[in-house]
Amino acid sequence: MTTTERILEVLSDGEWWLGVDMVKADPKLPKWGGVYSYLYHMEDRGEVESREEESAPAYTHGIKRRQYRITAKGRRARAPKKAGRCRARQGQPPDGASGSGASRRGQVRSGELWRGGALRRPFS
Repeated sequence: MTTTERILEVLSDGEWWLGVDMVKADPKLPKWGGVYSYLYHMEDRGEVESREEESAPAYTHGIKRRQYRITAKGRRARAPKKAGRCRARQGQPPDGASGSGASRRGQVRSGELWRGGALRRPFS
């Protein structure tokens, strides 16, 4: 799981989060200052939104902290990708690669599968 995916996972509840609280929630995130560079770029891409705290706590000496929340675009990025059945998984070559007289790549014999640009025998 990438750092971006981890951040989106933490933010998935839709609440406003401080970066420091995200790091506490997922110990595999970059420590303290490191998470903010990811949040900055994710905000540029529209995956998260941010705001300043409404009131600064006394221990921050009046400095308002930024809070982050996932957006609709971030939820779509977090959603699992649909895994459709491709021709390669069905044991057939990609379109246009099955003509007669073609090179070895274009021919598929019984018991062979087309995988990643090369023909391979399936596992027994």
